[in-house]
Amino acid sequence: MAEFNIAFQLTSAKEAGYSNHPKDTGGETWCGIARNKNPNWSGWLTIDLLKQKANFPDNLKNNTSLAQQVYTFYKRQYWDVLKEDNYDAQAIANKLYDIAVNMGVTTAAKILQRVLNAFNQNGHYYPDLLKDGIIGNTTGGSDTACILF
Repeated sequence: MAEFNIAFQLTSAKEAGYSNHPKDTGGETWCGIARNKNPNWSGWLTIDLLKQKANFPDNLKNNTSLAQQVYTFYKRQYWDVLKEDNYDAQAIANKLYDIAVNMGVTTAAKILQRVLNAFNQNGHYYPDLLKDGIIGNTTGGSDTACILF
């Protein structure tokens, strides 16, 4: 089974750090989590408290509570939604997770559904999947389409 920790480390290397650039439509961002797009993320409370301390934003880097909030956010918002614990191929899970983080879960799901249909040889292994961008029991089920992985 694919492991979230591996995919998380690979993608996080590209999403690390703090920014608050006025031309960024996402606004304030920590580890790729944009405040304007995720205003209810629990990590913003921690960040707002750390803004009042010395050495901001460097003090964000070693805060274990904040790191756990980032980890949990990415696991729930991307990995779990795509049901990636069901995939056997780590490399495919890594790529799909990275696509989801950067292009959205729906886009990643549609790409997966297109690929699975292409390998399906016109319904030979299972009925072709609806390319709806939703990972349900057919697309993400361990006993159906994703068994190919």
